[in-house]
Amino acid sequence: MKLPLGNNIVEEINARQDYVLEELDNLNRRLEELLATLVVRPEPELIPVPVPVQEDQRRAA
Repeated sequence: MKLPLGNNIVEEINARQDYVLEELDNLNRRLEELLATLVVRPEPELIPVPVPVQEDQRRAA
């Protein structure tokens, strides 16, 4: 973080505040871009899968 040193503490605080606000804006922009890429995916439908049962297993049941 390279900030110009002011003649007094108020100028330095203002410069740091400007830097922090700029960084927050950058982070906010990046978060908005990331959130825009996220897609809501619907839950997969339940699909019945037939399980083959052998003849001797049917008689045992």
